[in-house]
Amino acid sequence: MDSATPNYGRYVLLGDQVIRFFHPALAVEYLRREGIRDLRQKTGVLTPVLSSMSAGHPGDVWVAESLAASILAPSFAERPVVDWEVRLAAFDAFPPLVREQSKTILHHWARCLYLSTEDSVQPALPEAEKKRRLELAVQKLRLATELPRRMGRDEHPSHLFNTLGVAYARYAKFLEEAGKKDEAGKAWKDACAAFEQSINLLPGANLDALLAFSQRLLRHAEATYPPGGLPSASSLEEISSALALLDEAEEALQEYPAPEPEFEDDIVQYRARAFDLLKSGAGTGYLRQLQESGGSDIGYYCEARLIVKDALDESGLERALEVFRRAQENQVELETRSVRLLLALLRKQSIERFNFPRQRDLYRSLELRREYKPRPIDLFRHAVLCYQTGDYSEGAERFRKLREFLRRVEIAPPRGRDIWRVREDPASPRVTQLKVTRVTNEWRAEGYIEDLRQYVPFRPRHFDPPPRQNQIVACVIRFEMNGPLAVPPRFEDIRR
Repeated sequence: MDSATPNYGRYVLLGDQVIRFFHPALAVEYLRREGIRDLRQKTGVLTPVLSSMSAGHPGDVWVAESLAASILAPSFAERPVVDWEVRLAAFDAFPPLVREQSKTILHHWARCLYLSTEDSVQPALPEAEKKRRLELAVQKLRLATELPRRMGRDEHPSHLFNTLGVAYARYAKFLEEAGKKDEAGKAWKDACAAFEQSINLLPGANLDALLAFSQRLLRHAEATYPPGGLPSASSLEEISSALALLDEAEEALQEYPAPEPEFEDDIVQYRARAFDLLKSGAGTGYLRQLQESGGSDIGYYCEARLIVKDALDESGLERALEVFRRAQENQVELETRSVRLLLALLRKQSIERFNFPRQRDLYRSLELRREYKPRPIDLFRHAVLCYQTGDYSEGAERFRKLREFLRRVEIAPPRGRDIWRVREDPASPRVTQLKVTRVTNEWRAEGYIEDLRQYVPFRPRHFDPPPRQNQIVACVIRFEMNGPLAVPPRFEDIRR
């Protein structure tokens, strides 16, 4: 290896000596000639290396974490034929100071521990060993969530809490099947808390957590669903929560670039299961009884979801909105999931989508709730609503906080976009005047907009010809995740 080797600087930084093969086939052939073919033989050769690693050597830590994530943790396709004992023994071979201080190793070690307890694994494990491995998986993940974050790339705590939720859910299922209902109930509560923490740490962005939690909620609801009888309040609550999570996941799919293609299939499948449960045990008659009993909004939420499931046209939207009107007339306080659904319905309905004061009031009501954890897209929409209702200073402040939020949570921003609209004709963009105050280059400039009483960035290259300093030009305001952006009127000449 020399300075011409790709990533040479990284290898030097790690202080590591690396043998580099220019093609994987060469590495495979080298191992074949050495008589090293399967994972058992490979880990056997590596055991002396693994046991001599040092937590104080960056190169050792990098190798250990790469082995844990890329070699020892099997892909989904590999799981049916995995030799779990070999993989778990390899994790044990890492020195304690290396493995116990690495989130990556602890994370994948825990996954291997609980995956090795599945009923499909042969030979079958004794029940006591299954319990030990599930408890050890939870222990490893809890330790990983308590470790401080390292500089540079590191496991995001949201992903660790998601896997912890999966581990607790598997442990709860094991305890339930063993007849230990009290312990199972506690483990299930711990699973829900871990999933919620995962989602809150990456709001609206961790699709794995949204789908994993919704799937477990549906499984738990199915397990407690009385055959042929009416569902319990807790079952309905879990189904409703699963539907709300699936709505959030679907919106994230639409807003974020390049999501995993199988996510969409999972959303369709899980949502169908949820609706089947609602229809089989909680028909409209039962939901109306729940509404008449007062107190909870769950009957209204479920009825509205069933309506828009079957009809998302204008008529279906109006009927679903009517359900929430009845709740308001009956003075039923809507839970956060119901307010989110109501806002989604309002944005789709042809008239109410332009009822900006009502939408803003709903967002304000959400902010008063301690359990409300806004997603970036919620913060964006609320800021835009401030502009649409004439509260420009609050809108600017909300965009400032949104930029800070995105930097803090370290997530790719969703593709939020809207325009400043004519109040009397909100389907049309509002044309205003911008006075150029500063030009840095063809992509970066700023101007003052008297109508907003604010300085707004723009890109001179967008205008033809590019405006000069102190020049006044016509523009429209486009809202992006970073805030208002002045663009030429031709950019937004389609009625929206």
